[in-house]
Amino acid sequence: MAAVSLPEIKAATDRWAAEPAAAVADLAKLLKRAGDEVDSALPVLEQLIPHKEWHERIKHRQLPYHGASLDDLFFRYAKAELREYLRLTEKAITGPSVTVPSVMHRCMALFAAKQWGAVDQLLAHINPMLGRHVWTNVTFKSDVYEALERMSDMDIAAAFPPVEYGAVPEQLGPVIYLACDYQYYLQFGRPLLRSLGAQRPGAAVHLHLMDTTSPQREEAQEITGQLGLVVSASSEEMNPRDRADIMTARGYFHAARFVRLLQHIQRYPRELWLLDVDGLINRDPAELFNARGTADVALRVRPGRFEPWNQFNAAIVGVAPTEKAVGYFRLIAAYIAHFYSKNMLGWGIDQLAMFAVFQWLKESGQQPTVALLDDRAVDYEYRDDSVVWCNSGRAKIASTEAVDPASPRARFDRAFQRYATS
Repeated sequence: MAAVSLPEIKAATDRWAAEPAAAVADLAKLLKRAGDEVDSALPVLEQLIPHKEWHERIKHRQLPYHGASLDDLFFRYAKAELREYLRLTEKAITGPSVTVPSVMHRCMALFAAKQWGAVDQLLAHINPMLGRHVWTNVTFKSDVYEALERMSDMDIAAAFPPVEYGAVPEQLGPVIYLACDYQYYLQFGRPLLRSLGAQRPGAAVHLHLMDTTSPQREEAQEITGQLGLVVSASSEEMNPRDRADIMTARGYFHAARFVRLLQHIQRYPRELWLLDVDGLINRDPAELFNARGTADVALRVRPGRFEPWNQFNAAIVGVAPTEKAVGYFRLIAAYIAHFYSKNMLGWGIDQLAMFAVFQWLKESGQQPTVALLDDRAVDYEYRDDSVVWCNSGRAKIASTEAVDPASPRARFDRAFQRYATS
């Protein structure tokens, strides 16, 4: 069998956007050529399996990247390829030269096959070698979750800095909850809030600003209030260790917001909608709020994903002030606090905790009811009829990469610049 190069795999996946069927066919040919050669076949399978799943979903008139049911998670259509992935990853870790990447391949295969106890066993051997990678935050062990359930609210809050609240006006209806540092608020938060003010004047917003002083919080609350929004705000000054470098700080920001979300809904039991701060509101979010219906939680789930931290999406999460919803987010906050106390926050622990905690609660029938958000609610393709335009990856506004003026990304950039300079 001939070796398959990474450029060949990339060339196949690059065809996906314009020719999904051709991309899947090209990857299938590469897999056939790789045969049992593990080093060639595993990278091909990592691309073929999700792309086949998404393509089959499209053929069956399903959204490729947004699940309509929790049963859409993992792989319904690429089961044969997943079995091959399981076989070859087992071969990879039974040879004479087992590497950390080969064990991580095996962990992904086992996770996608829902063999979660085996994932825990493998991770126990390689966690010391992974540094602060999010794999070190993955656990499905019952004793860990039982310990998390025993944590009190004081235990959860103990490792984190105190929170200071500014004036809290009466806020009726759903509250948009945003959490970031002050600089991110200036760069991304204000354009988002201007877009919200344009689409829903009088909307209720809560700003939680991290690594932020009281005067900065008060200024942000006053400026945001001038946009015609009903604004409350809180702030915290971070622990010095969390300012060590930009990646450490980002790891703190994305994880700690779930702890602050819990504390806020406990203090002010209202419906909250956590949004990533770097998106835009394209239509009145009343449609988004209505999507929750009577469910405890509203969120997006992702079909065709291997990683534990890519099953549930944290870009937009709606939370009702119900017992089950608060209990769910309390356990998420405990999960994050557990690893934060060990200085082990990996990037993606927010979404990992959302999924792993849900599975734990599901085993005892204590999971919240969930409404799933579609591509009109959570939109990465920037359509005219969608509610929230989400922003992710390297192509954020700070990027200097050239963007095709006719591309969906260019639509987002033009709208962002309009709100950033208005």
